Amino acid sequence: MNNPSVINQQHKMVAINMALEVDLTGQVCADSIGSKFFSGVGGQGISTAAREVAGWQGRHRPASTAKAGTISRIVTRLSPGAGVVTSRAGVHYVVTEYGVAYLHGKSIKSAPWRS
Repeated sequence: MNNPSVINQQHKMVAINMALEVDLTGQVCADSIGSKFFSGVGGQGISTAAREVAGWQGRHRPASTAKAGTISRIVTRLSPGAGVVTSRAGVHYVVTEYGVAYLHGKSIKSAPWRS
């Protein structure tokens, strides 16, 4: 399932991954809450590598909040100690229940939240 050579055989593949936090530059933390490990990175690294070969579009789809709406998953910067599982260069879209931010190729100055 996570073999890039098999994945690359699919036409118009879209990788959808979950995130614990996404910062405003598009960095994604998917395996830790601060410096405390929560889970493994799953297929994020493999899907990112395969996407770069095949020209996929990558989407990260965190719910916008955690703990019954008390903690935002979209943050100005990742929590201290949080690991970057997917760099901002590898994220095309961030999708929540409130909408979509297209980040691919944007500079920090031209990011969608600054308009």
